[in-house]
Amino acid sequence: MVYGIGAIGGAIAAQLSFFGHTVLGIARGRQLDAIRASGLSLSTPQGTRTARFPVYADPAEISFEPDDVVLLTMKTPDTL
Repeated sequence: MVYGIGAIGGAIAAQLSFFGHTVLGIARGRQLDAIRASGLSLSTPQGTRTARFPVYADPAEISFEPDDVVLLTMKTPDTL
């Protein structure tokens, strides 16, 4: 799970998805709405691809498993 789908978290989540990993995202506001509606587009020198994965507004909506990995990619004030 990538907690904080912004510039950094979005790039990480998209690449993980492209390589076949199961990805869940936590986002808010316009970013949440856009990813739900259209997926997440990532542009690289090799081209632009769109990743599609479930994204949630609240981690309480997710059933965690003991071996899940959570990447915290939000701004520092949001971690407090």
